Amino acid sequence: MAYCTEADVQTAVGGATKLAQLSDQDNALSGAVNHTVVTAAIDEATAEMAGYIGHRISVNAIAAAVPRLLVNKAAAWAARILRRNAYNGQPLADDLDREEIDRKWLMLVAEGRVSLGVEPEIQNAPEIADVAATRSSTFTISRERMKGFA
Repeated sequence: MAYCTEADVQTAVGGATKLAQLSDQDNALSGAVNHTVVTAAIDEATAEMAGYIGHRISVNAIAAAVPRLLVNKAAAWAARILRRNAYNGQPLADDLDREEIDRKWLMLVAEGRVSLGVEPEIQNAPEIADVAATRSSTFTISRERMKGFA
């Protein structure tokens, strides 16, 4: 499961027309969105982000309600990937700056210094009943039994 959807990426790039331009890299679809390319960008963005924060919060743990901030960051990251791929692997200077800022933010989230507003649910330990068994009389300690152990 991804941190964002294609609709989120469409918003991040500036609309359906721009998404079609960025995803149709070989002009084979004549202005249509290449869903495979967009999905690959989303998967790459999610994998990059999960590399930082996956140990703290997984997509599966928050599948019902991914924090909007995380959705926006993932969509922006996927948009940067689409732009980089559209320009033959050459990222824009603004994208490089934004990616550096996002990586620092992700490190702060990973360290627990920034909260996403959704923290992992702590599981309670199972109840353990301490049941003592009856003690054998052979374990009785007395002065008489301890003779010779000086």
